[in-house]
Amino acid sequence: MQEIENLANVFVQLDYAKVPSSILAFLMIAPEGSLTFNRIVSELGFSKASVSTGLRFLEEKGMISYRSQLNSRERFIFLNPTGMVDWISARMGVLEKMKVLFYEVAKHHEKNYGDQFRMIAAMYEELDEVIAPILQKFREKLGN
Repeated sequence: MQEIENLANVFVQLDYAKVPSSILAFLMIAPEGSLTFNRIVSELGFSKASVSTGLRFLEEKGMISYRSQLNSRERFIFLNPTGMVDWISARMGVLEKMKVLFYEVAKHHEKNYGDQFRMIAAMYEELDEVIAPILQKFREKLGN
């Protein structure tokens, strides 16, 4: 359980709530590569409603997928590691919007904070220049 908590704390630092963070961590260390809803509830100790909400969040983010297995009524939950790349890409889209915003704010506050806001916008621009090619290269390796 300590390993799950340590991994979950990383996702919490990335602004994920505790339940989806714990579910992701549990999936990452699950030797079977998949988990059932009931196992997540029983092992992590969260309510069914919390787990359901957490799974919905992770599914919407592309971080997990569901599959049925022969002779089983339960659906199995699988980790989608490339979902993290999608999450990073979405965050980069937000940084692009922030860059534009900071350039606009720099014009508005030219006398007081213009230079500082332009520096921040330029930093976002540099981040994008570095990270975008890395994401593109990764997607090409995946064949996406």
